Amino acid sequence: MAVLERKKKLVDTLELKNEDGSVFAVLNIDLDIDRIMSKYNCARNEVIRVQQKMKAGPDNAEILDEYGKAIVAVIEVLFGTENTQALLQFYENKYTEMLEMLFPYISNEIEPRMREIVNDKVEKMKAQFSRKQRRKFGL
Repeated sequence: MAVLERKKKLVDTLELKNEDGSVFAVLNIDLDIDRIMSKYNCARNEVIRVQQKMKAGPDNAEILDEYGKAIVAVIEVLFGTENTQALLQFYENKYTEMLEMLFPYISNEIEPRMREIVNDKVEKMKAQFSRKQRRKFGL
């Protein structure tokens, strides 16, 4: 008998609170790892590329604009367009503050869970193939 299991989804809720403690918005995060993984890696690599450019010209307005767009692209991949718009509105387009608050959440919560899901997929694939087949696929 074959058993087919649905893939794990990364589901979370992010609550945005104003300075006075009132709730600005509650964002529902539902990440489909298969759908976003390559987009996320590309967007993250773009942020790294622009950060390198900023070292050469930290006061260059074009590079700063490019950096802001790269940050928004990463957030949009992870949180979706609607949630990104809510985040931009909440942080009043202050990218540095937004990044300071979101980056720990992304690196401490989302990325480890993404790695866990990917590692689970790799292990399941390894179990399904012979050693020769695994080498063929690079597993």
